[in-house]
Amino acid sequence: MVVWWAGPTPLTNHGLPQASNLALYLNSLGLNRTPPSHTHVLWDEYFHGQRVSFWAYLGRTPAPRALLQLGFLAAAGLFTFARRSGPVRVRVPESRLSPLEFIETLGGLYQRKGAAREALEIVYHRFRFLLTSRLTLPSSASPEEIARGVRQRLGWTVPGFWETLQGCERGLKSAGVRDREALHLIQELHDYARRFRLEST
Repeated sequence: MVVWWAGPTPLTNHGLPQASNLALYLNSLGLNRTPPSHTHVLWDEYFHGQRVSFWAYLGRTPAPRALLQLGFLAAAGLFTFARRSGPVRVRVPESRLSPLEFIETLGGLYQRKGAAREALEIVYHRFRFLLTSRLTLPSSASPEEIARGVRQRLGWTVPGFWETLQGCERGLKSAGVRDREALHLIQELHDYARRFRLEST
């Protein structure tokens, strides 16, 4: 049998003078039985000042783990918000230069077609355009005028440039220019473009 007192009134100074309260107390302890019964008395000291704090009470519950999980969620939310609301950076533009794979594919097409003359023509016309712009000559200038402008305005007196121009002119007029000869002329044009600093103009 369990006897649960809802309040301590029978044990207070106000309740002790009443005989019924004393009988309730003795019956609850089992002292009116012969022999006395084995009774366990449990005291709740909460209302008598033996109180724990609210945080100590929460420490014995799953609340700390739940708060820890909520903290992780809040940190993740702040991190994602900061990334969305951070400074806007300019997108790096993609390079418009042809990738190496495209160059190799295009070179393979020229090789299978035997279009050494067409490849030489493209490089030579670009070289003439850059050089005539540098020398302030008309685009229709003859190789003699170009060679003269290089000597007078750029001070280039090393032999070989005139021969390269003549070789390019002959290669464009010949339908059967060989691949090795066209490659040599193209390499010479690239070398002169570097020496004359045409790529930076």
